[in-house]
This record gives sequence, C-alpha cells and structure tokens, in this order.
Amino acid sequence: MRAVDGDIAAVTETWLSKKVNSTHINIPGYNFFRQDRQRRKGGGVGAYVRDSLRTEALCTPNTDSGIQNSHEVLYLKICKCSVLYIVLIVYHPPKPLYNSKDFITRLTDDVDYLSNSFPQAILFITGDFNSLDLSTFLADTGLILMDIGATRGKHELDRFITNSPDFGCCTVAKSCLKTDHQALLVNCSAPSATDSRKMSHFP
Repeated sequence: MRAVDGDIAAVTETWLSKKVNSTHINIPGYNFFRQDRQRRKGGGVGAYVRDSLRTEALCTPNTDSGIQNSHEVLYLKICKCSVLYIVLIVYHPPKPLYNSKDFITRLTDDVDYLSNSFPQAILFITGDFNSLDLSTFLADTGLILMDIGATRGKHELDRFITNSPDFGCCTVAKSCLKTDHQALLVNCSAPSATDSRKMSHFP
C-alpha cells in the first residue's frame, strides 16, 4: 500500500473467518472492510481503504439472500474530494455452490439499484471472476470491461469494470504475495513489488 500510495486495496480469497479479528491484520492509515465466506473455509473478500476517506459499507435488497446463497461480494461507498465512488468487490470461485446465472442476475440487479440510488457516482467493479461469463451482465448494465490482459498465466480472471472508463487506468504487476495471480493496479504506478491483489488510487 505504501509503495503505490493507494487509496484502496481490494482483496479476494482472504481466507478470513470470525476467528480472525480485523485488528490482527490492520494496516496503519487504513480501515479494513470484510465479507467472510460463510459455512466453509477459504474465499472471502475485503478492502483496505485510506482512513481519511469517508467510507460506508452498502447493502442492497439482495444482500441477505446473497449471503444465504454463498455470494462473496462487498460494496463500498467512498467519497473523495466531493466525488462519490461506488466500489464493488467480487469473488466468484471456480466451483461455486450457487447457480452462476443467478449470480449474474443478482449483480445486474445490484448495479441497477446502486446506480439509481447514487446516479452521480463513479462505479468501479473489481475482483476474481474466474471463468464467469460477463457478456450478459455487460450488455444489460452498459458497463465497460477494461482490457487489462492476463492476470493468471494466460487467463484473464481478475477484472475491472466501470461506468467511467476515463477515470480508470489499469495495469498489472507482479504481486509480492504468495499467489499465482498478478496484481491489478488502477490509477497507480507499478512499484517493484505490490502489497495486494488489486489497488486503486482515486483521481
């Protein structure tokens, strides 16, 4: 985080559970938000957000049912310099317990709900989507999938989607974490090593 001076680091596959207190994984200068996987180990999503930014975790009408269906998502409302950002962090596992088409429907409904609730917001969606087919989602929402290239071997698993492509410059860089994924940097210059899977600096 310090190497790129990022505003937010989105993390997938946190492997956190209620046994792990957030204070044990604290980074000074940042607040940590998390959504742990339910009922089985692994998975989970989280985000470190600069503590000077006004940030709020968001719910949608699908939040409770999504937790019951093992959806792994985290939605944040972040305000910087009077500009509002809605950040969606997603982990879609290779072998989900839920129906993938139902998950796409849920994401589409959530984007519609959040766009109507915050019509002036810049929307960023990022995460590890694995082989999830996003074509219907992109067609229905009108969002733009940024071309970032392969992030794991020759595969494009980690994605960045937005309603404002002019606000997002994406690059990939080697991660210093023990992972076979590349780090996805948004509006950041790549250092020699990175501290997270996905980092963003808001304009």
